Amino acid sequence: MFTHTSQTRRTMTLLSAGAAAALLITGLGVFQATADNLTWNPNQSSAGGTNGNGTWNSSSTYWYDTSTSSGPVAWANGDGAYFGSGTGGSGNYTVTLGSSSGTYTPTSLTVSNSGNSYVLNGNGGTITDSGQLLANGNLTLENITLDNTAYTSNSATTTGISQTSQGAALNIGSGATLAGININAGGINGTGVINVAAGGTLSESSRIQINYGAGSSSGNELNVNGGTVTMTGGIAFLNDSNKANSVSEMTVGADGTGGTVAVSQISSGGSGSGQEGILNIDSGTVTATATPSITAGGTANSHLVTTIVNLNGGTLSVHDITESMNGTSKSTYTVVPNTTIVNFNGGTLQENNASIGIIANPNSSTYTPNNLNVLAGGAIIDTNGYSPAIYNPLLGTAAGTPDGGLTVENSDPTRGSVSIASNGALTITGGLLAITGANTYTGPTVINTNSALQLEHHTASSPQGGVTGVATIADTSMLQIDSGGALILNPDGVGTQISVGGLNLQGGIISLGFDGGSFQNLLVGTAASVSGTNIINLAALATTAVPNGTYTLIADAAGGLTGTFEFGNGSTTGTLTVGTNTYTGTLNNSATAETLTVSAVPEPATLGLFSIGALSLLAGRKRLMPRLG
Repeated sequence: MFTHTSQTRRTMTLLSAGAAAALLITGLGVFQATADNLTWNPNQSSAGGTNGNGTWNSSSTYWYDTSTSSGPVAWANGDGAYFGSGTGGSGNYTVTLGSSSGTYTPTSLTVSNSGNSYVLNGNGGTITDSGQLLANGNLTLENITLDNTAYTSNSATTTGISQTSQGAALNIGSGATLAGININAGGINGTGVINVAAGGTLSESSRIQINYGAGSSSGNELNVNGGTVTMTGGIAFLNDSNKANSVSEMTVGADGTGGTVAVSQISSGGSGSGQEGILNIDSGTVTATATPSITAGGTANSHLVTTIVNLNGGTLSVHDITESMNGTSKSTYTVVPNTTIVNFNGGTLQENNASIGIIANPNSSTYTPNNLNVLAGGAIIDTNGYSPAIYNPLLGTAAGTPDGGLTVENSDPTRGSVSIASNGALTITGGLLAITGANTYTGPTVINTNSALQLEHHTASSPQGGVTGVATIADTSMLQIDSGGALILNPDGVGTQISVGGLNLQGGIISLGFDGGSFQNLLVGTAASVSGTNIINLAALATTAVPNGTYTLIADAAGGLTGTFEFGNGSTTGTLTVGTNTYTGTLNNSATAETLTVSAVPEPATLGLFSIGALSLLAGRKRLMPRLG
């Protein structure tokens, strides 16, 4: 049986805390009796309802009719069912359905807020509740299907609603399914918690709201520990209250058992200024498929809302993550926008659709950047075979506090093949992550097999706005490129040198270009480690003639570069065309440098890049890899 314990609000260093998903709890604590509303009365009192254990069926006279002040009476389909208001003291009680084959059809189902906790064990049966499901006291569902989708009349929303309120917990336990149109935790003057345990399912067709209406300032939660939350449409609101400075949250897998949440969109909204909605992922998987998948959006310019994602473990699979503009069009946008914060701390952010930006500011260069913080557990980005981009920098922790760095993965090997095309060029069709801005994380940068990291130059006129400038990674970060992984430096030719704290090459690919003055290059701060056969790809990014001479591609004063470097043809020589000129290039390896010797070829050129070993990077092209669907 579940017991409700007060949850501690979780905050992260460097952050304000904020908001969660979409379950609403209202404080409708006074029972309004109607002719067919019956109060649980297992002690068969003639004076009123009683608390206790018992079997709910159509034959036992375990009920009291408050409208006629008579009892005990039997319950029939079409009657209401009210628990917890009777005599007998507060406590923990279990009510078991008497039949697993039939369907119980109450017109409402309520647990009072009198300090009682009720377990409703369905014995494998079904309750179809045509009225409101209201848990003002603790209610645990076990081995039961409770269908509340028929309830479509509610003053708080346009469609049906199930509510938990006044400090109560609605627990969905093993073998239990709660289905509804809307479900709310933390509504009008109420605070509530919904827990979905292993084997339990919460299924909604319209919306989940963790805080709604007048709401409360804090304490409203949706906790998923091993259970499943699904939505066929609509939005999961971490906070949809009109109460200023309110905080509510959704937590998945806090006990390590994981859990599955599959929704269309996760947002914090409402009309309360300063609201926060928090999504904590410790284990399990959260998937949102709409665009935007995760956002923060108040309903007016004055309603500034924050959505915080604490990615401590598990996987968050999204199309994209953005900030909204308070319902104001771009042309009239003048105030500070809502804020979306992502704290990377060991969990994985996965792209689940072809997108121009997995983390993006979709409006203009004046749009406030997302806050992307890399904490001790590090940032893991799974491109999933696509080519997403992050248009704002990944920020490290405070000075002196280590962070976990960046890992780029591609979990879809069918999109991660490496092949030699008919023209001899090396083509990578795996996932690519493009980043821009001055990234300040200091942990290792790891590029796994069949993955690529592209450092881009970003301008104010770029479609996604955000931070401008050449993408960099902190010069204290260790760069590791696994076999088949690739690093691409600024393919538009802006920016010549990238400094890294260390370099670990394990048969990786490094793509560099000639930008009109020199070749892009890597500067290694500490001794490099080289193993396997590593591929150098070079491309012309400008039409300026290349002076004959020797150019440094990788420099390591500590002397750790001794190893094998080739073009993709298995040779250390190749050809390059720049404008109308053709050049031969030869790679030279030593402990302190990998260099390129260039000499002009007299006859006209026909190839536009080093003939074997290029990543199809052409002059003026912004992306190395095609976006894959």
